[in-house]
Amino acid sequence: MKAAKKTGKQKPKSLTIENVIDKPSPEAGPMVFIAEAEWQMREQRHLQRIQDVKICAGFINESIDDYDKLQKLHSIKEHWDRYVNCDGLPRVNDPPDLRQFIAELRHIEWEDELAVIDWSLSVNERSILTQDIDAKNMTREVLEKRLRPDIGKLFDVSVQRILTTWDRIERMFDCDFELDQIPPNRAIEITLISSELSREIDLLFDKLTYRIMCAPNSYKTSFDGIMEGYCYQSSNYNFEIWWLRDVPIRLNYLELPLMVAKLNCVGVSVQIPINVLIENLTLRCVHTFFDPYSDFAKSSTLTIDKAVNDLNAGMTDIEDCLINEWVMQTAIMNSMITRIEQKNILYEENLRELEEKMAHAKNDPDVLKKLKIPKEPLKIPDGKFPDPYKNFLEQEQMDFEDFIEQCLHPSTLKLQADEVNLRCFKILGGIFAMSFVHKPKHTEFATFNTTFHDKNRKLYALEDMHAIHSFHDHVDSEDDDEQLDVENRTSEKSRRSRKFSRSRLQFAQSTKTPSMMDLHLDGDDVQYFFVSINLPEELCLFGEPIACQYLDEMVDEEQPEMEFVEESEEPRGKKKKGKQTTKRRKDIAVTDLLPLKRTSRKSKSSEDEARFEFPRPRASSITPKSKVPNNVYRRSRRSSLQDMSLRNSGQPAVVLRNFPLMETPLNSLQMYQLIKHCLPRLLSSFKFPQEFKMEQMVECAERRKGNRLLRRTAMANDCVESDIAKEPEYLSFVKQQGPERLFPIFDWREKVMYEQSRSGSSASESQFKVVKIDQMTKSFLDPKNDNKTQSMYAVLQTLDEIQHEYVSRPNRLLDQQGAHSNRRSRSDHSAPYAGKPKSNVRISTQGSKIYHGRASRPRVSATDSISFDSGGSHSTLSHHSGAGHRHGKPYFTFDDERPQIHVKHWTTKHIVDMKFNRETYVATIKTDRLGLFGFAFKRYIHFPFRDWKLQLSEERPNEIVFTLDTFHVRVFLFITNIGIRGYVTKISDEFVAHPVKYLEIKEPISDYRELRKRFTEKNMNIFAQNDACFYIENGYFSEKHLATELHIYDAFAVHCKLLKFYRCGWNRLATRRNMILCLRNPKDYNDGADVTVRVTPDNSTFVEVSEPCSLDLEEVKLDYQLTWRNISTYSDLHQLINSMYPQATDLRNRDPKLIYYIRTLFAEVRPLSFS
Repeated sequence: MKAAKKTGKQKPKSLTIENVIDKPSPEAGPMVFIAEAEWQMREQRHLQRIQDVKICAGFINESIDDYDKLQKLHSIKEHWDRYVNCDGLPRVNDPPDLRQFIAELRHIEWEDELAVIDWSLSVNERSILTQDIDAKNMTREVLEKRLRPDIGKLFDVSVQRILTTWDRIERMFDCDFELDQIPPNRAIEITLISSELSREIDLLFDKLTYRIMCAPNSYKTSFDGIMEGYCYQSSNYNFEIWWLRDVPIRLNYLELPLMVAKLNCVGVSVQIPINVLIENLTLRCVHTFFDPYSDFAKSSTLTIDKAVNDLNAGMTDIEDCLINEWVMQTAIMNSMITRIEQKNILYEENLRELEEKMAHAKNDPDVLKKLKIPKEPLKIPDGKFPDPYKNFLEQEQMDFEDFIEQCLHPSTLKLQADEVNLRCFKILGGIFAMSFVHKPKHTEFATFNTTFHDKNRKLYALEDMHAIHSFHDHVDSEDDDEQLDVENRTSEKSRRSRKFSRSRLQFAQSTKTPSMMDLHLDGDDVQYFFVSINLPEELCLFGEPIACQYLDEMVDEEQPEMEFVEESEEPRGKKKKGKQTTKRRKDIAVTDLLPLKRTSRKSKSSEDEARFEFPRPRASSITPKSKVPNNVYRRSRRSSLQDMSLRNSGQPAVVLRNFPLMETPLNSLQMYQLIKHCLPRLLSSFKFPQEFKMEQMVECAERRKGNRLLRRTAMANDCVESDIAKEPEYLSFVKQQGPERLFPIFDWREKVMYEQSRSGSSASESQFKVVKIDQMTKSFLDPKNDNKTQSMYAVLQTLDEIQHEYVSRPNRLLDQQGAHSNRRSRSDHSAPYAGKPKSNVRISTQGSKIYHGRASRPRVSATDSISFDSGGSHSTLSHHSGAGHRHGKPYFTFDDERPQIHVKHWTTKHIVDMKFNRETYVATIKTDRLGLFGFAFKRYIHFPFRDWKLQLSEERPNEIVFTLDTFHVRVFLFITNIGIRGYVTKISDEFVAHPVKYLEIKEPISDYRELRKRFTEKNMNIFAQNDACFYIENGYFSEKHLATELHIYDAFAVHCKLLKFYRCGWNRLATRRNMILCLRNPKDYNDGADVTVRVTPDNSTFVEVSEPCSLDLEEVKLDYQLTWRNISTYSDLHQLINSMYPQATDLRNRDPKLIYYIRTLFAEVRPLSFS
């Protein structure tokens, strides 16, 4: 466009919108249009595909229904057999029976303790020095075989019973049929009891240790001049205690500044440094072949907070997936039409604005030059719609990638550098629990012995026995007074400096005697613990382990990092080149296809809306069949129960159901609950409302006695008494004036979980949701309601508020002006600490009782803040000095004013070094403390798979053979309707008569939980979790479309007796929505019997695959050539197989158990995704 030049007499040309705007050019873009008839035809094909996949899915659903019925009958029979056989184990669906079982175990142990008499008192070594032929041989060697009790057997039986009960609870939670019959509140209580069972095993080990320490001469199994020991081995654990005899030992004059505890029973050797050695030092080591700790660790489970109902990548039902895909395409098409409409409306508005500006600037060519011509947007041709399929494919893939990055990526676990990621690693080989324990003083005499028991006869662990460091930590025990005495007796001896001859150490370092070869004497090694552990050979064949420790501790909460964005110095008008990201632009996202914002100040007219309202497709007949489709990423019922049961809490909680206090008389159970939960929340000086009324009435009566002559005063007193009697009774903190400690001490109490009714008119008809006390709203608990709404929850809420007032009262006293002036004066006098930051002393208690210890502690400044949790209430106190214990656990830690959180995790924080000998399979750990040791092995060391095939057995007609070549081994699994058996051997292309079997399952297993356990225990894991794609390091693989992959496995289960299915090498190069496999009929010996099949969510075809030449080095592109077998369109693999063999449906597998086992096995292994 050229504007006329200004001259003196020349007038500009008449400018109109036609003169300014050139001929509009259509918008150049990738948008493709399809005819309305083709869109309807596409909808009919999609609907037909949904109907076709129902055929194969119907066979699977029928078999699953039959299998469920068989499982119900089997479950009923199993319960009946347990009842008839009277195995002595509790019913796992009955919490009272489980708690009675725990009480029974404790009672049996208590009775055995009372019945045991020290047989060593009967030992008489002189009994054989006689000529009397009738004299009894009372020597120790004879009596030990005849009278010595097998104390380890008693505890072994108890542990075995607990493990069996624990296993039944786990199987019950994995069975949907049994879980449906349990109310939610009972399921939560069972989950709590399950965690109590694991703690009960630790208590049994403590009791066994304490009883042996109280009679070491009776139970010792090995001894020498200065050391003794006890050993017991069983199928579930190995137990050994090593201790120094109660004899004078000059520790300062040892040949070397260390001792070696050889625990051959558990396969452990511990080099103990000199600064830890004390008299009567006792070391206990328990090697359990089960792992009760990893399920509670920080990274054991994934928490997915994102809604997954509409996530197509996680749907397991092919019908739901296809319906959801069509709904997504329809939504994308409507959004594309909406965007085109909005662009056209905006274009018309810009044209009107431009025409108005041109009308105002007719005589100003300079203004006309600055006007920009809007570009005409794209319009939808008549009878056509935008094609959403390409945008749908990009959007579906983008949703999957975004989801796994946001929810499954390892960064979401927020692990520190020293923490072990249990999603990537697995703790194998059992747990080695090593700890120093306090030995009660025991003295042996000729005819009697004496034992000075610790208080409550409990075993105290010396948690502060650390190498290098001083004993600054505190001992974990159950009683404060007794533990402080134990600490004083041990720490004074251990803190003494022990001088040893440097020349003797240098001589030992230079001596290469066999006894010195296994010692670590170089550098500062003599100051550390060295723990040598023998590991099983089968665990270490394919990788080296990582030694770690399980810690239950308070750590600093990780603070989010602040991101600072520097402002660019470039002018605003200049566009900056942004960083290129791997994610593509979300132009086709459904959430982004929103109406564009108007830039015009004028509102669009209704004529524009009607003018640019393009036709849309009619409502689709394809609608979702269920509101909540099955999704693999949705949280299971088991994980929900675990969260509701507060599994991460150190103290178990009890579920308390609400009940009214005023409507009906209370029964005995309600009275017991009222006393149990209310009294620990009250102090001794607490007064009830009725007591205040009585005091006021007594005061009025006394005043009446002093004024008998005044009638009006007496009448006034009567009125006051009547007002007092009518005054409502409220529990209040304001009226409490009784003398009490500045820092109140509350009794220990249980944590309570509250049930909030969701629906229903009565408690029996309602569904309850368990919430914590701090999650309840005012409307849920209002203690000031009328009598009709007074309940147990309201009373507990009021008492908790009063307890919080008691705890926070010292804070108000110390915040007065006098306290500030005192603190200011103290800070002025403390010059050496003037420039140092303030320290935070944090108290973490499990209950509400706080004990201030007598032992010396580092002084705490008056400005130090002390925060503690007093049984559910949180407060912050300012205290002059804070030191003490609560149940033996230290409640103060110095930090840099950062909040702390309670964490249970496997970590390498205290592992200084670790060496592994691949010849002897011995792991040597250098550490500064003992504790719970475990070995982490890579979970996906056998991924990806090299090859797989599924075929009918040649020897047995009803047996299916699944062969899987992992990255290191070959797995043979034989599947029947009884279960799965098999073995694992080396990969070999030649026949081996007697192959090496790393794992062998001789008896068929029908429980997949047990099957997974068998493979995992031998470090032969072939089962993938949802986030496995982030941890597979050995090779390339392509994770596939989940619903389509599972539907292919359905076809495997149906046609496994007719066809052989095996791996295609092109599959790992294909994209996510393309699955390539091979199949053939074993009885067909023709050359063309082997066919290659391509399966997508849309269809299945016979293809020949090749890779064309391409310059794109980032992505592998495959070329699929259709073969002559594609005589029709096949919706799924089942239709494709029937086109090859019309008799396939009649010859299909009809055994419901066999179908279930094959389908479940392939769904767990997923060979199409990881091969």
